[in-house]
Amino acid sequence: MSAVDYTVDGKTYEGYFLAPEGKTNVPVVAIAHAWGGLGDNERQKAARVVNEFGYAAFAMDVYGKGRRGTSVEENQALMNPLVGDRAELQKRLAGGLAAAKAQPGVDASKSAAIGYCFGGLSVLDMARAGMDLLGVCAFHGLFRPAENIPAPKITAKVLIEHGWLD
Repeated sequence: MSAVDYTVDGKTYEGYFLAPEGKTNVPVVAIAHAWGGLGDNERQKAARVVNEFGYAAFAMDVYGKGRRGTSVEENQALMNPLVGDRAELQKRLAGGLAAAKAQPGVDASKSAAIGYCFGGLSVLDMARAGMDLLGVCAFHGLFRPAENIPAPKITAKVLIEHGWLD
């Protein structure tokens, strides 16, 4: 798995890219992180995407290179400004998706996104914003609508996995 720096509005973000060896022109799954920021959980999901499905995976970052939370308070301090400014969140997600599609061996026309909790909200916003994705899957996502998109133009297939008593 390789770290990939990319920029959005002059700010550096750090993603992680992993692809199946010896394969080219493969679909790519963009992974949106939970509230603590990009970490081991997202890297494990990327490995699973590659090993189980044979797709490439790109774990995106919306907080900025090296910015991670280690407590409830830090996680909230990182996440809440973006939940309050969905246009900014969507801009950062679009930058992450562009970085995912730009990786070697990827078929950019075959991309999807997955995310858990805050990452679920993120991928739903990607769909609401009409980003060029075949599908998104939100796991236990936050469902607050994006106020900056009054009439979503969703073209991606959407799967929401949200258990309450499981």
